[in-house]
Amino acid sequence: MPNTKKVDTMTTKPSTASNFQPSRAGISWPDDLVTDSAPPVDLGVPDEEWTEDIAEMGYMGGADHFNVQQTLGGSERIVSPHRKDQIANRPSEIPNRSLTDKLVHEYLNNFNYHYYCTYPPAFLRHYIEWWNATSSGQPVSKSFTALLLQILALAVQFLKEETRHQIEYELAESVQVLTEKYNAAADKLSQDVEPGQGGLHRVEQLFLAACWLKAEAKFVESWHAIGKTIREAQEQGLHQKEVPNSAVEVHEWHNALRRRMWCILYLWDWYMAGWLGRPFGIDHSKCYIDTNVLHISQSGTSPDPFTHISLQCNLIQVVARHYAKYSFKLGPAALLELQRIFDEWQKKLPDHLKLDGGNTSFDDQHSFVPSQRLQLHACVSVMRLNPLKAYLVNPVPPNSSPEEDQLRQSAVAYSLGLLAMSQTLFDLGVDAKDHLVAFCLFDTGALACSAIMHGVGKAVGRDEEIREAIDTTLVRLSDLARVSKPGAKSYRVLAHLVRRLPPASDRPSQADAGSSAKKIKIEVPSTASNSLPTQAPWSSSIGSHFSNGSGGSAQPPSSGASSSDSRSPHSDPDDALPWVVPNDGTQAYDTGPQLMPVAWTTQDRDFRNLDYGGFEQVWNWQNLNLDPYSGLPRIP
Repeated sequence: MPNTKKVDTMTTKPSTASNFQPSRAGISWPDDLVTDSAPPVDLGVPDEEWTEDIAEMGYMGGADHFNVQQTLGGSERIVSPHRKDQIANRPSEIPNRSLTDKLVHEYLNNFNYHYYCTYPPAFLRHYIEWWNATSSGQPVSKSFTALLLQILALAVQFLKEETRHQIEYELAESVQVLTEKYNAAADKLSQDVEPGQGGLHRVEQLFLAACWLKAEAKFVESWHAIGKTIREAQEQGLHQKEVPNSAVEVHEWHNALRRRMWCILYLWDWYMAGWLGRPFGIDHSKCYIDTNVLHISQSGTSPDPFTHISLQCNLIQVVARHYAKYSFKLGPAALLELQRIFDEWQKKLPDHLKLDGGNTSFDDQHSFVPSQRLQLHACVSVMRLNPLKAYLVNPVPPNSSPEEDQLRQSAVAYSLGLLAMSQTLFDLGVDAKDHLVAFCLFDTGALACSAIMHGVGKAVGRDEEIREAIDTTLVRLSDLARVSKPGAKSYRVLAHLVRRLPPASDRPSQADAGSSAKKIKIEVPSTASNSLPTQAPWSSSIGSHFSNGSGGSAQPPSSGASSSDSRSPHSDPDDALPWVVPNDGTQAYDTGPQLMPVAWTTQDRDFRNLDYGGFEQVWNWQNLNLDPYSGLPRIP
C-alpha cells in the first residue's frame, strides 16, 4: 500500500515508471533511480505555475525532464492578447494598402516558390486580419508584423524589371534602399520577440531573413541566421515527430505546416554545411522526418509546390545515414554505393520533375514547375559532386584503381552537367539574385579550373570540353554580375582563377609543376589609352586564349555582340583576355565605373593575396589544392 503520509506540503502518490525516464541528453542514470517504485514528488503548486517555472529554468517542453508541457511558440493570433508581443501602430516603413498588396502578390508568386515556406491561404487570412486590426486602431502581433516586413524586403529584392520601375516611382526610393529599410525594420521588431514566442510567424521570419542575407551575398551572416532559426524552431518543438504534452490542440494542417518548416531548415542546414564547409546545426543521421505528413491538400490536376522540397528531404535522410554508416569517411566502394543511391532516387521522381523525358504538361499552366525542376536537380547535383571533389583537385596517381578511374570520370561528367544545368537556370530567367545560380556557376567553375591545373581533364580525355565550359561559365557570370552581388563577387574570383590556368598546349607536368610555375612568365603589354571601354567586363573564348603561351591586350566585344555570346571573332585568340571586375563588385556595369584592360603574368600565382570579395569567409581556395601551381608550400 503506497505511503500517503503528508510531509509538510509534499505528498507522494502512486505512479508508473513512465513519469520519469532517462534524459535524451545521453546521461547514464543509475539503475536504482529508474524503477517502477520511484514515485514523483507533489510540490503542492498548480500545474501551470509549475510548468512555467520549470520552463523559465531552461528545460525544453516535451522532453522527459519533469514532463514539461510543450509550447507551440505562443499565440499566432494577429490581435495578440500578450502585451509583450503587441505593437500599437502600423510601422511607418509599411506602405499603403494597395502597394503592400502588390508587393505581397509579387512575393507569393515569385520568391515563395523557391521553398514554399509561406502557405498562401493561412498567410492571406492573417494578412487581412492584420489590416483590419491596424485600421481600427487595435494593437497587433509583433511577430506577424515582422514577418510582413521581411516578406516586403524579399519581394522588393526579387522584383521583376517592369514592377521595379513602378515601385521606385511610387515610393520615390530605389529598390535597394527599400529592401534594406524593410529588412532593418523586420530585424528590429524580431529582436523584441522572446525565444519560444511568436509561433510559426517567428520561425518563418527568421528563415526569410537568412534568405535575404544570402541574396545580398552576406554568406557568413546567412549561415548564422539559419542557425538561429534552427534553435528557435527547436524551442517551439518543430523538430519533434509529435507535440507531446501540448497545452493546446494542434490541428492536422497546422502540424503539417510546422513539419514543412522543419523540413526546409533540415534541408538548408545540410546544404549550407556541405557547400560552405561549415558545421551542421542538426544531427542529420539521427533526425527522421516523415514526409508523408507534409501534404496539406491532394490534387490530381495540379502539382504541389512543396514536392521538390520533400523529395530532397527524403534523399538527404538516406544520404546522411550512408555517411554515418562509414563515419563520414567514404572510400571508393562507399562512394560508388552513394552514387547508386542518387541514381535510384532519380528514377523514382514524379514525371513532372524529371529532367529528361519527363512530363512537361504542367509547365505552361504552372510557371513555378520548370524553375523548381532545375533547382531540384541543381541542388542534388552539387550534393552528388561534393564527395567526388577530391578526384578533381589532385593529380592522377600512376597506380589509380579502376574504381578511382570510374569515380574520376563521373566527377568530370557531373561537373560539366552541373555547369550546363546552371546556365540553363540562368537562361530560363530564374531570379538573378537567387544565390543558387551564381553559386553553382562559381563553385563548379572553380572546381573545373583545379581539374585542368592538375591534369585531370587530360587524363579523362575532356580537357578542351572543360575549358569551353569554363569559357561559357565566365561569360554567364559577367552577365549575372550586372544585377547580382553574388554574381559580381563570383565573377571576380573566378576571373582570378581562370587568368592563372596553364596553357593547354604547354601545361607543366606533374613532376615539375611547382618549379615550372615559377619559371613561366608571360607579360601582356597594355595597349589601352586613357579612354575607358564602354562595355561591361567580358571574356571571349576563355578555353582558347588560355591555351596559348602568349597574350595580348583585352578588347571589349563589338557593339553588335550580345553580352551572352560565348565567342567573339578575333583574328588571333591572344587578342582577348578576361576583364577584371571592380573591387566592390556590386555596381551594375551598365551604370557603374568602366574598366581598363590589365596585364597578367603566370609567375605570380599567390592566391593568398587575391581579393575574394568576401568569399574568403565561407569558401577556402585551399580546398581546390592549387598549391603546387601557385608556388606555395603544399598543405598537409
